[in-house]
Amino acid sequence: MATILIAEDDLISRKLLVSIIANMGHAVVPTVNGRMALDILLNHGDIDLVVTDVMMPEMDGIELVQQIRKLDSIKTLPIIVISAYIGVNAANEVLEKGASAFMVKPIEAQALKQYITKYLPSS
Repeated sequence: MATILIAEDDLISRKLLVSIIANMGHAVVPTVNGRMALDILLNHGDIDLVVTDVMMPEMDGIELVQQIRKLDSIKTLPIIVISAYIGVNAANEVLEKGASAFMVKPIEAQALKQYITKYLPSS
């Protein structure tokens, strides 16, 4: 079982992500923005993967990705970025900034499960 951190400000999307991931047998740590997610990552040493929205208050998902990639202790952490409001060029930019994968909302459960399995081979 892995521990997966979710940074998603939309309640419905967050609940959907929690449900999909929990049904896979993983522990889930939900947060509502990138700032909270980064605080948890810095103080909670057993996060195995991050799923983050792009558009959030306080710290968006792109900045969260950049902050994670700057920190030696967590810079290799797999990060799946999700968004409903991003074009192809912006999606490529997110990947260039260090995201492991990008998904478009609405989230398809099977696609999310495949990414999680890809980045957590033991899942």
